[in-house]
Amino acid sequence: MAPGNEIDATCRLTTSSADVNFLVNMKLQSGGRLFEQQPCLRKVTYLFYCKTKSGEELVVEVNEKGDFKVRSSPTLVGSLNWHFPKREWDARLSVTSYGRLGGKYHDEAKGIVDNLQISPSSDGTTLGLFTKTINTELRVRSIMLCREISHYSTMYPDVLLHTKEVQDLGVWQMAGKRQEYHASARSQPQMALDGKLWWEVSLSSPTTTETLKENEKLEIGELTNWEAKNIVDKGVVKNLSSLAKDVVTRIDTVGFYNKGPKAGSGTRTSDRVMKDAGFW
Repeated sequence: MAPGNEIDATCRLTTSSADVNFLVNMKLQSGGRLFEQQPCLRKVTYLFYCKTKSGEELVVEVNEKGDFKVRSSPTLVGSLNWHFPKREWDARLSVTSYGRLGGKYHDEAKGIVDNLQISPSSDGTTLGLFTKTINTELRVRSIMLCREISHYSTMYPDVLLHTKEVQDLGVWQMAGKRQEYHASARSQPQMALDGKLWWEVSLSSPTTTETLKENEKLEIGELTNWEAKNIVDKGVVKNLSSLAKDVVTRIDTVGFYNKGPKAGSGTRTSDRVMKDAGFW
């Protein structure tokens, strides 16, 4: 990598549900599973990416029950890249944060949720979505539908595998209806071809996430009750690194058949379909 070049990392691995099933069901050399077969968490969320009159970007996150929260766009606090030169994929350990909004824009976000109408087709393959804002303070720029499933690691009890299906529903408005927004989901194959559907994959430590959440309540100048060594001494980074290696050395074929505007021609860039998992 030339000096000054930045690494472009992504959690988007595939447009194929078969790849996701393969990931969840990966086996160790001993024959055991990397991840528990039964998921520990399932959730569906709608993300409304908005921009305020002042140019501030924020996200309104709505779950299946209609509960919602308003957050800023994520900010990367720091990252550590793990390179696997003989593999198709690399890994990154990252810490992100969200700016504090307090109760700001709560009423505008509640208006989006209160006016939300979702109409799935009779066969469940498509859906239509409608909402409107209560004023012009917020403008909806895009809407994402996310279906996330999490599985615990069989080797490291405090590490989770997250697989998240993301659908970019798009947004359009009718002429003269500045506060009304429409969006839709089509069949999954068509959305994948249009670059509007993909799966993201990540690992996390729930205990560490809860520890870091303490920072959300701190005022400037206040100190946390935890120190970095509290996380390091628990072996979290080591466990994440080890599991990331176990995953990366088994997923050379994941994403090979990706579809969409930026998908490859279908010609392999390498004949290394799979190698001995111990030789990365």
